Amino acid sequence: MVRSPVSLVDADARTARVAGLPETIRLITLGGGFVTAGDAVIAVAAEATEATSPSEASP
Repeated sequence: MVRSPVSLVDADARTARVAGLPETIRLITLGGGFVTAGDAVIAVAAEATEATSPSEASP
């Protein structure tokens, strides 16, 4: 596990938008506070949502 500093761009009760991540990354989005360096983690791909990025959001 590697922690990387990011800048919080926007957040609400369901989402957080950050800047400063590498272009390609595997990210723990739920339960990251329960793992430490060296823990085995089973990666599960995220399912597509209605709007996964601001450019894909409906006007």
